[in-house]
Amino acid sequence: MSDIWRARCADLGALFCVGLLHAKLCYGIDRATDLNAWDEGHYLRVGVELLQNPAPVDGLFYYAWYWLLHHVIVDPIALYVGNNGLLLGLPAYLLYALLRRLGHPPTAGLVAAGLFLISPANTVTWPYITRFALCLVLLCALTLTLPLSAAARAACVLVASFVLGYVRPEYMVLFALSVAVALCAAMLCARRTPLKAAGLASLAGVLIAVTLALGNPYTLTRSRIAFSQHFALQYTRSGAPKGFSAWRDAGQIMRQHFGKSAVSLGEALAIQPRAVLEHVLANARTTARAASTQLVPYQGRLSGTQAALIQLTLAFLALRWLRHLRRPELQESTWVWALLGGHALVGLGSALVLFPRDHYLLIPICVGFAWATELLAPVLPALHVSWQRLSAGAVSAAFLLWLAPFQLSGPNGLSPRAPLDVLAPGTPSLRNRMQQIAALPARRPLQLLSAYPELPVFLPRQLLPTRPLLDAEPGSFDTLLEREHIELVWLDDELARATRFAGDASVARFAADPERYGFSARPTHIPGERLFIRRGALHD
Repeated sequence: MSDIWRARCADLGALFCVGLLHAKLCYGIDRATDLNAWDEGHYLRVGVELLQNPAPVDGLFYYAWYWLLHHVIVDPIALYVGNNGLLLGLPAYLLYALLRRLGHPPTAGLVAAGLFLISPANTVTWPYITRFALCLVLLCALTLTLPLSAAARAACVLVASFVLGYVRPEYMVLFALSVAVALCAAMLCARRTPLKAAGLASLAGVLIAVTLALGNPYTLTRSRIAFSQHFALQYTRSGAPKGFSAWRDAGQIMRQHFGKSAVSLGEALAIQPRAVLEHVLANARTTARAASTQLVPYQGRLSGTQAALIQLTLAFLALRWLRHLRRPELQESTWVWALLGGHALVGLGSALVLFPRDHYLLIPICVGFAWATELLAPVLPALHVSWQRLSAGAVSAAFLLWLAPFQLSGPNGLSPRAPLDVLAPGTPSLRNRMQQIAALPARRPLQLLSAYPELPVFLPRQLLPTRPLLDAEPGSFDTLLEREHIELVWLDDELARATRFAGDASVARFAADPERYGFSARPTHIPGERLFIRRGALHD
């Protein structure tokens, strides 16, 4: 058998193993994954309703992705779970393909892609929009490995950065940089290839015009919300009094530090630079720990010593980076590594300035796996495929299959155990709550008051939840019931402790005597939570 056919067989075998890892992770995913009525629920709702209602430009292409998937998976709950499973595996397949295009042997690609696939950086990352962004980054990197001219590569980066800016708004800074690179490339090749130069400059102009027409997704309002919420999150993690919630009490925390309920990074620096510096330093300490734990399966449960060893290993690889910058193969793939490095730096910058949430670290960690493979290339076997090396690949695949957890966070091994069932009675899952509400025999569309803003997309059409908590108009709890024509109230701790109801005695009065307000209580499967229904809203 020729070396080419051996390499192809090795690739098929490696991709098959990645597929097995993917299937193992997705085992019972429909029951292991709960719904989320916040960010990801918002993306799904806007995507499903993309042609009915105008969509915000923030995340535009991710909305379009959901809209396309909705034509294949109609049920919104199945769509939510299916999107999670699909985006769980796609980055690993693309990472393997990229490493092979960069000249690495199949075993190296399998190990890197497999370890990334089963790492918490991939499995527990939420919301899933950053996985989608990672897929686009890897697709662009794959395109850059083709034999293209400098102008074509600049055009590829330009289009990719534009699309990514309308997936995750923090990448708009890379779009601005790519415009500058494209214009410089156009000027450099204007004499040799004037048509290519004109085409590249025209493309940059068109994309700039489209951006002006659509609007910048990273608005000042979004900047203020992002910084304020994450400043509050770090504050609650590092010394806030008990009882504070980062999302519920963000306005109060920001007023305490900056005198305003929401500020951008620039405004915070002008008002209280010391508080911002302390915030960034706290994020830096948290980022080092988070990045270490995100590399290890089973949700990154590490001791301090284990985390320190991982950090030392990462530091060693970072030092090797300087040593290998002059390698010819690296210089040949400059565009690829510039693209990957730019997006990794944006993710790290967001982690330092805002908070090291899992999804900010996803792309840097994936790029780290690729870069570690590149740095270790001198000690790995050459591209030539032999049966001995295929055997080594088989051993690596078997170890990865054993190491991979079932159900994203379940046990390892080669035989599944009893699957985790988040729908079991008494389990406080959003899906459980949603199913209880959906089973109500409603006479007409009903208004629901709950702590979860994006429930409508998961509920039947005869239920029409509202989002009165986001209503800026003030009013007590009992006033809100009448003004918004509330007919269902799901009362839990999150709703009772909402900032707008702080110190509102009518919440307790309503819970103690719902009949006084025209409501009746209905038991739920979740301890401490109750569902109140206005009389006459349901069929007898």
